[in-house]
This record gives sequence, structure tokens and C-alpha cells, in this order.
Amino acid sequence: MRPRPCLTNELISPQPWWAQCTQRPGFLRFITLLVLLVLALTACISIAAKQQPPSEVLASSSLDNIEKLLSKGEIAGMAISIVKNGRVQRTKSFGWPNAALKTQIGNDTIFEVASLSKPVVAYGVLQLVDRRLIGIDDPASKYIDSPELRDDSRWKTLTIMMLLDYTSGLPNELRPGEKLSFSFTPGTRFSYSGIGFLFLQQIVEKVTRLSFEQYLETAIFKPLHMTSTSFVWRDDYDTRKANGHDNIGRPTAIRKPMVPKAPSSLHTSAADYARFLAAVLGRSGLSASRWKAMVTPQIPVQQDCVVCISKAAGQLSSAVECKRVRKYTVDEILDSL
Repeated sequence: MRPRPCLTNELISPQPWWAQCTQRPGFLRFITLLVLLVLALTACISIAAKQQPPSEVLASSSLDNIEKLLSKGEIAGMAISIVKNGRVQRTKSFGWPNAALKTQIGNDTIFEVASLSKPVVAYGVLQLVDRRLIGIDDPASKYIDSPELRDDSRWKTLTIMMLLDYTSGLPNELRPGEKLSFSFTPGTRFSYSGIGFLFLQQIVEKVTRLSFEQYLETAIFKPLHMTSTSFVWRDDYDTRKANGHDNIGRPTAIRKPMVPKAPSSLHTSAADYARFLAAVLGRSGLSASRWKAMVTPQIPVQQDCVVCISKAAGQLSSAVECKRVRKYTVDEILDSL
């Protein structure tokens, strides 16, 4: 299989996103599939059968053949949750959390969902904006300090909004020995940044006077009954978490984050994450204006990169509005692989 980018702008991408993801070497083989939710939050593609409500899609004969998807994508296992009318209707699991042991994935299996952490963090940050504990256009320097950036005049121009919409000018991550610095003036263009979310984590802890995990438990996990969800390791995950898998399908060691990382350390089940998405799509937990801001694309993105730190500006998407894309049947998804 030849490489294809998995994270690309759907406005200019020549293929459906699932075809790109399943054809990327190592992407689905390297990790057990986190969650396949038949639902999109800020993307404009939804996966559903024509003229069928979501509950019927999950019960359809197409999903009885879901093993085809697992085989073609070389996936050890996955879980699917269906949201209908703002509620999680059903969760169904396939395959194994560990390909060597071949124990069945259950609806309570825990997945390390990586960057799916970020929408949860954004939701929590916007709740703080609604409570007027922070301002969306406040500079980050109003709340936190950065020894590496404080002597750069651009530090005082970096706002909470820029951290949220990936226009911070900060790198995605730092390799050993690298020093944190701005790669471009904040607010001028897009570049995906996990470090920006680490700054948001510090701001959350500063203004709430709670640990990051405590705040999210109080603001999101408990109200939404996300009882299996945490940014840090829990003892019950020892018997519930799905393994990652390497490029030849061997289970890898389970990581146990003891310190929360806002960009990436969220652990959750398919049903729990679906509860979060149902709340957002149901306009729950945020004011009308803040909800609209969360689900509305904010900036044009560059055509040929995601982390755009060192690239000169290339062709941008023609608009920030999502185009309506027709729905796809499950059979069409399978046939495209």
C-alpha cells in the first residue's frame, strides 16, 4: 500500500477520509482502532445508510460483514457507537483488544484516543469562557508565564482563540534538545499544534485552581456520565484497555499516563466518547454563541500540510465553510477499501 495522508482538508481531498486513513501504512495497523463513530463533529461527512436512521444502520446486514473492514484495514478490533436524537442508541464491538490473546473487545473496552482529546479540552475551555473566568481573546500571558517565550514580543499577542484554532505559531511537539519558539507570528496562519493545548491545560488549572483532571471530571465527565473516561491512568484500565499493535500486527506495551496531557492522553470507551459528541451536537453545556463558534470552521487551511511550521504558504482552501457532502452507505465504505 502506498502512503496517503490521513489528516487532510476534506475540501480539497480527492478521497473520502476513511479511504485515506485505511490506506496509510501503519496507521490502523500500528494502533488498535480507537473508535469508529458513525457521526462527525466538525467534519462535514457523516457515515450513514441512505434513508435509514442510525439505529437501523447498526442493525443492518452491512455491519454483519464488518469483519471485511477489519481484515482490509488490518485492524485488530474496533467499537462503533450510534448517536440518534442526542442519545447514544447502541454500541457494538468487533475483534480483539489484543491480537495475540484474541479476547473479545467489549463495549467497556478502553481506547487511548490520542488527538481526540483536543475537542474535549476545547469544550471545557469554552465553558470557562461562558463562565467569564477567561476571555476568548485574552492573551495567554494574562494567566500563565512561559520562560522560553516571554522575551519574544509575540508572546503577549498569543490569545486563547489562537491556541484553540491552531494559529499560535507554535510547533506540534518538541524533540529532545529543541527549544520552544514561535515559528511565525501568532494569528497569521494555520499549523497544527499540540503544544498550544498544553498551554490551555495550564490556563485551565490556573483559573479553576483545580488539577486538569479534576476540572474535566467536574465540568464534563460527571455531567455527561462518562464514567470510563480519564486523562490519567485508572486501576480498572489494567483489564480494560486495548493494546496498540505494530506494523506486523503484534501487540505493543500498554502506556499508562500518570500525568495528564491535554493534547493526547485521553482514555475512554466508544460509548463515553459518543456521549460527549451527543452533548456537543445537542448544543448542551455551552451558550448558543459559544456552541456555534465551536462547530463552525474558523480559518482556511493549507492544502498540502497539517503541521505547517516550516512550509511557505501554499494553496489554501477556498472557504472556511464546510461543503455539504452526500452520505455514504456502509457498503460503499467497504467497497472503497
